[in-house]
Amino acid sequence: DLIFWKGHVAMVVNPDTLIHANGHTMSVCYEGIREAIHRISSGGHGLVQARQRY
Repeated sequence: DLIFWKGHVAMVVNPDTLIHANGHTMSVCYEGIREAIHRISSGGHGLVQARQRY
């Protein structure tokens, strides 16, 4: 599954974790989905959207 927000995409690893190139830490990292969505939404980076595979 994929999660998108303004100018970015992350891959879902499992129900609780994503992996992405993180501009916040300047590295590729695993991050909790809930924590990432909270950080992105409160940082004014736009709407977080998900795309599930079939």
